[in-house]
Amino acid sequence: MRSVSWCVVAAMAGALWSAGARAETEAEYASPRPSGARSPAPAPRTTARHVFAPSAAASARRLAPHEREERRFLREAAAASRFQAEAARLVLAKSMDPGVRSLAATLGSHHSASGDDLLRMLHRRGMAAPMLENSQRRTLTRLVRLQGAKLDRTYVAEVAVQAQQETLAAYEKAGAGAQDPALRQWLAQGVPALRHHLASAERLAGAGAARAAGHSAAPRTRQRVE
Repeated sequence: MRSVSWCVVAAMAGALWSAGARAETEAEYASPRPSGARSPAPAPRTTARHVFAPSAAASARRLAPHEREERRFLREAAAASRFQAEAARLVLAKSMDPGVRSLAATLGSHHSASGDDLLRMLHRRGMAAPMLENSQRRTLTRLVRLQGAKLDRTYVAEVAVQAQQETLAAYEKAGAGAQDPALRQWLAQGVPALRHHLASAERLAGAGAARAAGHSAAPRTRQRVE
């Protein structure tokens, strides 16, 4: 009887030891820890997030209001220059009017160079090139579909005059508040050129309107003479 009791006690002790060992092993999987000199704890896994997070957090900072405004201007100005350059290329490929072609060539050259400068300033700030606005895409689509005098009038009125006016106003506003020395100098050089190009476009638009008015009045004049 005593031998049987001893066997039962030994079996129960063995079972308790096995359960304890299994529980300890499962706990190690859940939370690894050193188990002695012969079984050193595995080195913690290093991820890219752990490596770069401290440096990114150290370099990250909240932008000042004038910096946010400068970034907004650069995005919008870069899109406007791209729009002007693409519209000029379309007109040069389709228009037969010498005055319109000359204006498109001038504006295309100016805005291509300005666009390159704006992209460099964006890249220095870690910013990507912007997409065109929906209104700009719609205007380019219209220019693709138009021909002849309608193409010339649309380009001069909506791109060379209206869009140039909006661009000039944005440049003047940015120049008044820019604190970055390079941007301020670039705007000081760009604003006079924009004013000159806008004045040329307005003269061409006025001449075109005068010609259109003359053509519409000519039939009535001949009718009165007859």
